[in-house]
Amino acid sequence: CICNRAGREIGTLLLYGIAQQTKAALTAGGEGCGMDDIVYLRETIREGHTTVKGLQIFALLSEGGDDVPEKDLVPSLVWYNTNCAQDISEKLDGVAVNNENFHKSGSQAEKVAYLSNLAMIATNAGDELKTHYSIGWHWFEGGDVSFNG
Repeated sequence: CICNRAGREIGTLLLYGIAQQTKAALTAGGEGCGMDDIVYLRETIREGHTTVKGLQIFALLSEGGDDVPEKDLVPSLVWYNTNCAQDISEKLDGVAVNNENFHKSGSQAEKVAYLSNLAMIATNAGDELKTHYSIGWHWFEGGDVSFNG
């Protein structure tokens, strides 16, 4: 398979739906790493990393909601990397989040609460996963917000 063509190289692959699989595996406990979904995930990530030099593979989360439910899925991704991945080729490189629930016309408190929840993604990812946020165009209409999260 020709996975990279000159001028059209693949640098990042976003996999949607895997956080639900890792959460189910985490909930299953010690047997979770042997679940079919996790075995297939390990194979997919390994194939990507070994076939395409320098490929970064991220879990894509897009649950949506003011309380940023994506933050609660991140610990299972870290758990997968720590407990299920057999070596570095099977590990996720990061987590990408697309949550467009920023209150552009909300109060300062609502905006800070949202940003605080969003910041929990990076906190939960720790040093194990890189983080990427997809920011909607309407964020620029929300006015200034003081945030130290």
